[in-house]
Amino acid sequence: GLPSKMKEGDPLTPQARANTLRETLETFSGAKGLDLIIYNNSTPQFEMGKRLWELSRKRHVPFYIYFHGGLLTEGVRHLLQHADVAVTNSRYYQDVLAGLGVAVEVIPPVPDISSLMAPLTEGDRVSISKLVEQYDLLGKKVVLHPARLYPMKGQEDTILAAKILQREHPEIA
Repeated sequence: GLPSKMKEGDPLTPQARANTLRETLETFSGAKGLDLIIYNNSTPQFEMGKRLWELSRKRHVPFYIYFHGGLLTEGVRHLLQHADVAVTNSRYYQDVLAGLGVAVEVIPPVPDISSLMAPLTEGDRVSISKLVEQYDLLGKKVVLHPARLYPMKGQEDTILAAKILQREHPEIA
């Protein structure tokens, strides 16, 4: 992506950003063996996506776009519609984009669970014990839905599903 600040920490001026974009694209344009261009729409510079798409057409290489939220502008919609492959990270965005006439594939994000594999500390054990006691969870199975509270994350569905499961499995908390 393009830097948004100079090394000293001062924000780049619009002209400096435009110059950086031009220089970056000139580097890509001259690259040998360019087989594929993948654009991550989280890059705040839409102009970069547009220029990369144009470069893909000029160089006759596939253009992939990964949309995982953010501003869905007309420009981003155009890129999604004209990409060789368009991907998103959730069925929610797949449905939103389908409503706009854009077909995308879903590739769910893969979380880094390495921190969950570490042995529990004594502090972890104490915290867990307090939660088990406070919520009467001893011997029960717990349904977790770790996500930020936002309607598209589906917490309501998880609550409804847990109620249904609890009828047949009273050990579920």
